[in-house]
Amino acid sequence: GGGGVGVGKRRKWRGGKHSLEERLVISVPLKSVLFTRHVTILCHPPVTYDLGSVVWAKANMLPAWPGKIISHKQHKKSKLKIPPEHKVWVEWYGDRTVSLVDKKSLQTLEEGWGHRKKKKVPPQLSTAVEEAFKDLELQRTEKKTRKKGK
Repeated sequence: GGGGVGVGKRRKWRGGKHSLEERLVISVPLKSVLFTRHVTILCHPPVTYDLGSVVWAKANMLPAWPGKIISHKQHKKSKLKIPPEHKVWVEWYGDRTVSLVDKKSLQTLEEGWGHRKKKKVPPQLSTAVEEAFKDLELQRTEKKTRKKGK
């Protein structure tokens, strides 16, 4: 191949109904006296997270966990303050506690779980993930129903 920069799209099925993953692929040549190779950089399209989004996130020193973005007004047990611009409130699946989470740590549930699932899974996490995927499927079903109704 030539030594130029290559740009293209890659589609990949991960199994299941909602699993087509499209990525922008950029290949950049690296040259030195001893070798030539290409590095592939995968760029995901930007994801927006709204109130109610099911996410995979990490808060402070805690392990990454599935949660749902909530409004500061939604949590019944605590009086939460309006979050700063770069943070959101996340209610964690399983124990329903809440944490203030940096938006940079948010991932889609599929992406976060995809990176995690090869490791041993504690029972609490397994239950929380199952609950999160059920919630996500329910949201997708409701969204399809609303689109058909319009």
